[in-house]
Amino acid sequence: MRSKLFRFDLIAFYVIIGCAALLRFVFINKQGFLLWDEGMYLNEALFYKSVFFSIPDIVRGVFSHNVDLNTLIENVQGWPPSSAKPLIGFLLFLFSFVVGLSPFTAQFVSALFGVASVWAVFILTKRIYGGNTALLAAFFTGISGFHIYLSRIGTPETSSAFFLLMGWYFYFRGKDQTVLNKQLKNFFSSGLMLGISFCLCYRWVVVLPLIWVDMFLYLFSKGRIKKNFVILSTGGFVFWFLYYSSFL
Repeated sequence: MRSKLFRFDLIAFYVIIGCAALLRFVFINKQGFLLWDEGMYLNEALFYKSVFFSIPDIVRGVFSHNVDLNTLIENVQGWPPSSAKPLIGFLLFLFSFVVGLSPFTAQFVSALFGVASVWAVFILTKRIYGGNTALLAAFFTGISGFHIYLSRIGTPETSSAFFLLMGWYFYFRGKDQTVLNKQLKNFFSSGLMLGISFCLCYRWVVVLPLIWVDMFLYLFSKGRIKKNFVILSTGGFVFWFLYYSSFL
């Protein structure tokens, strides 16, 4: 009976993920940009790409003591990171090696992380509430009209939501660990995921302090405050520093 139930849960999960992918990817390459900031993020990705391919010229110029700054500046395209979401351009740049750099790139990344966030909702809810509730949560996320809309435009909402969910997931998994080293690894991973989500979308700035408060109360009850608290904070502040340094 348990094996049949397991197979049913597994089939239901794959059907939900498949439907979520279909709703987000179908005809996405024929859509084009809908919002002005989609183009801004793509221009930031173009800046990263042009700088990346200028690195060989910079290295040769340094070793030959003949760095032509004017030529290097002329070869730089796009816009330097100037938005309050500094990591999205770099994320698009990374995916440009797979799908090229075009309006489709931004929408592909958004749709991919939209599907991934449905999976993240499932594993997070399963850890807290169990499998049946997780399937229900993933189902409603997968068919949510607003989530589908955000997954089909080239903005960082779905990618940041994915990392936010994974931050919560690692945090709750860390709380469930009895081995200290495993607990610390999960807390550090939680901090990193939350930091990435913050750099992709500044709106999540309210989330990390909430986890800090909960973690402080939890560790205070266990008598282990300092080390665990520092581990989570370090993971998060790696990307908080990146976020604020982008405005300097």
